Amino acid sequence: IPVIQIDDAKNHPDVNDNGQVDYSYYISKNEITNAEYATYLNDVGSSTWVNKMQIIKNGDQFISQEGKDNDPVRYISFSDAARFANWLTTSDPEDGVYDINNGGVITRNEEAWSDGGVVIPSLNEWYKAAYYSGTDNGGDGDGYWNQPIQANSLDSQDAESSSYYGMIENGGWEWTDTVDENDNTKRILRSGAASSQREYTTSY
Repeated sequence: IPVIQIDDAKNHPDVNDNGQVDYSYYISKNEITNAEYATYLNDVGSSTWVNKMQIIKNGDQFISQEGKDNDPVRYISFSDAARFANWLTTSDPEDGVYDINNGGVITRNEEAWSDGGVVIPSLNEWYKAAYYSGTDNGGDGDGYWNQPIQANSLDSQDAESSSYYGMIENGGWEWTDTVDENDNTKRILRSGAASSQREYTTSY
């Protein structure tokens, strides 16, 4: 899975106090694709597959629908995403940075992450990768663009094809591992413009 490095540690947050990260980190360049998730399913089985996906189950094998290999995978719960991150870390969806079966809220194990584990980005990690301009007074003046294409509007003539760091956002809703401060059964989802945010339960 292609990744990009997010530098500029200790950057300032935006006017809504989002995006500050005190360390460098890596994030997936693109959203996880159908082909990538099908590879995962072929290794671990069908427990996180649903027939609404653009992934076909053919006996014991999973393949993307024709022409859909590089489209973002859909119908993934937060628990599914955490298991996928664990699998990328240890090849075992039940063992990795996230403790899936602790009977409570799924949380990031910071020690496992610092040892090289793969995680779902936090709200601030995702927000910085998408909108930060690289300088604290860039973007629209507070260091941040409104769109993940180094612009404040989708029709800007100065828009680029990716964020400042090279992240490509396809407009789908994406999980973060940040818990909703008002309801610990929900996680924050991000998409599109900097103002686009949802809180959603961790499973369907």
